[in-house]
Formats: sequence, C-alpha cells, structure tokens
Amino acid sequence: MYGVNAGDTYIPAQIDLKECSAGQNSHNSGRIGDNVLNRVGVSTVVDSRSGDMILKIANMLPVSISANLQGYPAGEAELTVISGQPRDRDVTPAVSEIEIDGSLEVLPYSFTTLRIKNKK
Repeated sequence: MYGVNAGDTYIPAQIDLKECSAGQNSHNSGRIGDNVLNRVGVSTVVDSRSGDMILKIANMLPVSISANLQGYPAGEAELTVISGQPRDRDVTPAVSEIEIDGSLEVLPYSFTTLRIKNKK
C-alpha cells in the first residue's frame, strides 16, 4: 500500500485533525492536542508520472479522527484503508472511489491512502 503510493515529490502537509466522538460528526468534534498528534502521521506526495496527489495518514489512536482536506484538489480519489486492532494479524485493505468533499474520517488504528486523481 505504501510503496505503490510512494510518489516522488514531497509536499509539506498542513492538515487540521479533529477527534470524532461517538454520536458526533466531524464538524462538531474537538481539536486534537499536540501530545495526541504524536500518534498520527501525515504525508503528502505527488506522483510526477500520473500527476496524482497522494495523502497518507497513519492513525495509531483508538478513536476516529477527521482530516480537514481544505486546500487539497476537489474531485475523484481512490481511498484505500487498512484498519484493525493492534494485535490483529489478518487484515485486508478496503479500496473505494470517493469524491473529495472537504473532510475525511480516518478510522482508529488505521493506515489510509487517498490518491487524488490528476484532472488532465
């Protein structure tokens, strides 16, 4: 999952992350503190061959978080998520096509890639 979406040009990512509490959507959630952010990794790269922008988020928290995607291109993207409990050994990536709409829910204990298609 990571190697297929390596890209070749790093782009500094400034993503606002918020905790998604039970019964709340991402718009009503609280901002994550700096200590908790140490358990979330974010990287953005561009694949110069395809022109696709690739966002990768590793969430090592036991709760879902919301990633504000303002500043990322709107449009069609391929979402790949692998998630489970830390001790799980049998997990499979789930792949889907989505439309970027400003935010993305990132599951607990997950690695997420969002490949935003280049509009040629």
